[in-house]
Amino acid sequence: MVAFRVLGPVEAYEHDDELDLGGLRQRAVLARLLVARGQVVPVDTLLYDLWDDDAAKGAQSGLQVYISRLRRVLEPGRPRGGPNRLLVTVASGYALRVAPDQVDALRFEQLVRAAGEHLEEGDPQSARDRLEKALGLWRGTPYSDFADQAWAEAEVNRLTELRLVSRERHADTGLRLGLHAETVPDLEALTTEHPLREEGWRLLALGLYRCGRQGDALAALRRARNILADELGIDPGPALRKLESDILAQAPELELAPAPARAPRPAAPVSDTWPPRPATPIEPPPLEPEPFVGRDAELTRLTTAASRTGRFQVAIVAGVAGAGKTTLLRQLESRLGADGWTTASGACPDSSATPPGWAWVEILRTLIDMTGAGEYAQLLAPLLDDAAPDPDEDEASGGFRLHRAVGGYLAGVARRNPVLLTLEDLHWADDQTLALLRALPSLLATSRVLLVVTCRESELDDRQSDVLAALARLGPVRVGLSGLDPKAVAELVKATCVREIDEDAVESIVERTGGNPFFVRETVRLLDSEGAADRASATEVLSQVPSGVRDVLRRRISRLPAGAQQILLQAAVIGRDVDLDVLVAVAVDEESVIEAVEAALLAGLVTEPGPGLLRFDHDLVRDTIYSDASRLRRTRLHAAVASVIEQRTPSDVAALAHHYFLADAADKAVHYAGLAAEQAERRFAHREAASLWEQAIAAFDRSRSDEQSGEQRPERAKERLRLMLRQIRALALCGDMHAARLLRRQAMDAALPLGDLEITAKVAASLAVPHKGMARDFTRTAWEIVDVTEKALMELPAGEQRLRASLLTTLALELEGSSSPERGRQASLEALELARQSGDPALIAAALSGRLRQSYDIPAVDSRESIGRELLEVAQRSGQMATQALAHLVLLECAAARGEFTVADEHAAAADRLAKQYDLSAPAAVVVWYRGQRMMIAGDYEGAERAYGEAARMTARAGMLEGRQDLPLITRFCLHLVAGRAADMVDPLAEAHMRGAKWTLDAYALALASAGHQKDARAVAATRPPVRPDFLYELAMTWRALAGMLLDDRERMVDCYDKLKPFADRVAGAGTGVVALWPVALTLGDLAIRLGQPDAAREHYEKALEVAERVGVPRWVEAARQSVGSSLGNGRP
Repeated sequence: MVAFRVLGPVEAYEHDDELDLGGLRQRAVLARLLVARGQVVPVDTLLYDLWDDDAAKGAQSGLQVYISRLRRVLEPGRPRGGPNRLLVTVASGYALRVAPDQVDALRFEQLVRAAGEHLEEGDPQSARDRLEKALGLWRGTPYSDFADQAWAEAEVNRLTELRLVSRERHADTGLRLGLHAETVPDLEALTTEHPLREEGWRLLALGLYRCGRQGDALAALRRARNILADELGIDPGPALRKLESDILAQAPELELAPAPARAPRPAAPVSDTWPPRPATPIEPPPLEPEPFVGRDAELTRLTTAASRTGRFQVAIVAGVAGAGKTTLLRQLESRLGADGWTTASGACPDSSATPPGWAWVEILRTLIDMTGAGEYAQLLAPLLDDAAPDPDEDEASGGFRLHRAVGGYLAGVARRNPVLLTLEDLHWADDQTLALLRALPSLLATSRVLLVVTCRESELDDRQSDVLAALARLGPVRVGLSGLDPKAVAELVKATCVREIDEDAVESIVERTGGNPFFVRETVRLLDSEGAADRASATEVLSQVPSGVRDVLRRRISRLPAGAQQILLQAAVIGRDVDLDVLVAVAVDEESVIEAVEAALLAGLVTEPGPGLLRFDHDLVRDTIYSDASRLRRTRLHAAVASVIEQRTPSDVAALAHHYFLADAADKAVHYAGLAAEQAERRFAHREAASLWEQAIAAFDRSRSDEQSGEQRPERAKERLRLMLRQIRALALCGDMHAARLLRRQAMDAALPLGDLEITAKVAASLAVPHKGMARDFTRTAWEIVDVTEKALMELPAGEQRLRASLLTTLALELEGSSSPERGRQASLEALELARQSGDPALIAAALSGRLRQSYDIPAVDSRESIGRELLEVAQRSGQMATQALAHLVLLECAAARGEFTVADEHAAAADRLAKQYDLSAPAAVVVWYRGQRMMIAGDYEGAERAYGEAARMTARAGMLEGRQDLPLITRFCLHLVAGRAADMVDPLAEAHMRGAKWTLDAYALALASAGHQKDARAVAATRPPVRPDFLYELAMTWRALAGMLLDDRERMVDCYDKLKPFADRVAGAGTGVVALWPVALTLGDLAIRLGQPDAAREHYEKALEVAERVGVPRWVEAARQSVGSSLGNGRP
């Protein structure tokens, strides 16, 4: 640990070795930070204090050099690129984060405070010990190299004063301890050095008196009187005057007497000497304000919400296109900005021309321009830097760390001022934007942040609706924007239109536009332009105006010069926000661009949000211009735009992928789509990456396929397969296993004819990732994958251990519940052994996932629980957050299988926290399935049915195979079964049975028998295949047992009795984490009665009573008690 000494020259030591702090200026930087005592020192303050001219050439770069050198000296063991722990960058400045024990001045203050507390408590010896240690830390003038500097003066004076107080207290303790003779010399020296300090004279006189030197004591007091009179022209204070009187009267209280003990009091906090100077960012000049009418009530609601915001708050502004959402937000930003709020906005683009999470990129770049990125610069790089290198972290959890970094940075900004964040156009949000939006409420829960989201609710897809529903649970302020009332329309018309508008014309505008502000403005602008040279009334002109907003826009655009229209089309091809330099390069003629922009500005079709930037006034303007051009023209323009961007900013790969794809430039579209997909992966936006890989494949298929020779075609097929592998991996990482499996099947069909072992093996192993949920389609075993995997394992070279481990994991996943359980189990063990040898946490987690899927046929949950615990340990050690959630869900199932639902609840809560914090759709869905199970156990069947419905929707949207494996139907059947209504499920089960669902045989037979269709039930139950050893095993065996009893099928009952015995201490189905029927022992008791074993039946019923009481479900307890007391065991709930 580094220790700093400032009570003398500024020095730093590590252990006993002095560190080389460099030259005077570098040491001054360190000293200035130490003076701040842990507080942030802004860069401008450092430059002002340490350089004669803070604008001197190279001052700021020089400061950065000194900071870098000091970091190397103070933290030599810090890994390259690792976070700074001691000298940290925070917001717009630097801070030295040190503990009190690391700085002698801070340690000195601690000791002095502690001594004061001991004196208050009547313990002078302890006080003296601490004061001696404190004074022993001094080696001269504090900050002696810089004591004459203005920035150090106050701190030097403060410490010097505190040292004098310490010397006086030290003398006081000596007198309290009876050390009068030893203390007097020190006091004589103190009064000589500091003759104006009355406390020193008081203590000296008291010490002399107690030494029996009454005359000397009075002489000392006279000397003090003379000095004060001569130097300051004042008389001694009350303490000295009283002491003189007491000495003359020889007052008894002057003698040493033990002071009564007093309760300790807390030390008063020391106020900061040098708070950081606020850095005021230079704001660009404000834009010309738009007319704001008719929305005062909505604005008041938002400003009121802001005034009440003491922690994170959400507001949702909804309305159709042109309703005025953006105008309302600009007004809100203006109001809150004037009140000292920090404001930043971002908008979701309606195209793929920008990288994932673009709205947040805009917000963060705005804030960083104002406050700096500080210590978060490196953490935010994957989101902010288009060319950021691959982060050195696990891909599956890197996104979560990125979310945490964004939350940490925003919380840091909010500590200085309240923050308004506006995120527009949620209906165009991509997954990265939605993931951050879902994660931030928990990360900013205690921060004073108001987040305002705008959307067109009718255009939201399922993912966007889910996020909006999640925000709704926070109790947001909801503002719905409908059309303006006639009075407000009249105000807007008056503020917008140059010519006079009569009341009839206003009424006509209200009727035509429905009060939509954008439509009103466009209509009025058209009215102005078409009526300028016309003497007709406004009402007459309006009669010729089209009734649709796009038609109005087309009419207005058509009034521009032809050259301006062409340049606006070029701008529309570029995108929502247009770099004028790019537009000039595309148009070639700069003067024409300037003229076109001026014409569009005058027409109100575009705005200039900043220097060199152009923005369409509304998305409808750009959409109208773009969509009215022919596909051929748009294609050529996209090619021209792409060429310019490629020359100017080749790192803008998302824009290049977008433009080259729409330009039908297949080869470059493949290249840049791949780069954009990799960029999305670096930003942990795996769903966006999957879409981009799909785009790359589509472009690849358009490229020179007809020009390939026979020899080239296999290589081309392999190249396409490599793109498919990247897409499969991205789909698996975002949890969409259904789409990933479909694509893998296509890839395998393409790979097999090539005869390439390596690429075929990679296709087979492409889904060997940790995943919560079914890893395969249970309606069929993918034997083609199994066969290819086995062949690859036999032919794979010995050195390919990582690929071998992935292939073995694939076998374990694919053979779950198949007719070859032993091979799957053996493969899972071999995969885990190889993964452990590799030491790769991701490979180990995948192998454990495969081992898990092979563990569901084990009656005891110990093995599965040990897998879950190892999975949790590996995930926590390596930071794999999704795998941590998986591990908690595994442990949830184990606890539920034992009936330990309190423990299961804890794991469910942990998984739910991770799911909400890191936007994990699959674990979130599993937790809702478990919520349904808990409601089912509690007897709330209606609540359970609602929870199962919600879980099914979440599961399907997440792409989990459970949504396509009849799990919703299984839960529905179980609810009917426990409610005694299994007969109602005959028709749904018949449909599932007819389409070949593997699990339905026993459930269907049970439903038929319950409905009294004995003959049909016997026909269905005539075949009795082995129950698959998967997570439904004990549940399916219970169904088979119940069907056997209803059909009086002794052979079936004997088989079920033997196979259910190992599960006697469980609740039927509880280990699924989805449903729970009743204690398995109740079914065993019923079977024993039917098989003529009454003694065994009683033991089973007693076991059922024990399980029911342990779990604490009253109806199960009652059923078990009835069964114990009766020789007939039909006390089913």
